Amino acid sequence: MRKNYSLLPSERADARAALEMLSGSGLSLTEAASLAIGRAASAQRTSLEAAFEAFLRNCIKRNLRPTSVNFYESKLATLCAAFPNAFLDDFKRPELRTWIEGQGAAQSTTEGYLRAVRALFRWARRQDPPLCIEDPTLGLTLDVIMDERLVEIFKPKEAKAILSVAGTYKAAAVLMLFAGVRPGEINSSTKPSLLWRHIDFKARSILIPAHIAKTRVARLLEKLPDNLWLWLKLLRGSPDDPICERQLVGMSRAILRDAKGLHRWVHDGCRHSFATYHVSHFESTEKTSLILGHEGRVSLLHKKYRGLCSKAEAKAFFGIVPD
Repeated sequence: MRKNYSLLPSERADARAALEMLSGSGLSLTEAASLAIGRAASAQRTSLEAAFEAFLRNCIKRNLRPTSVNFYESKLATLCAAFPNAFLDDFKRPELRTWIEGQGAAQSTTEGYLRAVRALFRWARRQDPPLCIEDPTLGLTLDVIMDERLVEIFKPKEAKAILSVAGTYKAAAVLMLFAGVRPGEINSSTKPSLLWRHIDFKARSILIPAHIAKTRVARLLEKLPDNLWLWLKLLRGSPDDPICERQLVGMSRAILRDAKGLHRWVHDGCRHSFATYHVSHFESTEKTSLILGHEGRVSLLHKKYRGLCSKAEAKAFFGIVPD
């Protein structure tokens, strides 16, 4: 009887992780295991090359940006060249880790390969029937030297300085600082602009439509900070008006010219500031990840944004309200 309860530490850790994944699903661990076994039994043995070609076709069908398609194509083509006769189910986690870590010394390079390979296997597992039994990228971590360069953010007083002189860019700056919206999702020379009707003041949510979103997948931003809504109510325009009429490419230059106490402009600083302060203030990488659209990449927040500010700074940042 005691043998049944003698689990190895790694087995107990797996069980805890599985139970966390099933939280709120209504499924027990036993039921989930039964479903997984049934799904695995129906999996098709698929070659890496065939899966790669089908995955790329799916990316194009989903209307991903050309740069994203090129990213997946270049990374996965390298994998196919290294394993020309492999099937998806041939890959094991240690072998895959060794190959990815051998693709370059830079952290950004190896993480890029992991991201592409992970996307392929997750897509393959979601097919009906699945194209492979297991996903070897689950739990795969890389043994690489972490970049010492930290993400740069705006201090609360710098954010105040930005908003004090933002002028016609103010609504855009508010969305970037307090909702983490990308500049290219507000307006762009190649895409339609975000409109005021995409902001639901009653439900306190913001819709980033698929044709505007960077990933070409619609994103609904909910449970956003209270100070965001104070700013947006003050700046609110007509439903069919764009959030910002002017192209954001000139925003940093105009603000640096007029803002007192602001002597630098941080590339992607508004979005990085939101992520950093939000993780610290609300203490939920999952919530922050959902708002940012980092699906399945909570680890990115842990690596890049946690511990870069104090709780007091985060409180001050989300305490910035209109005068």
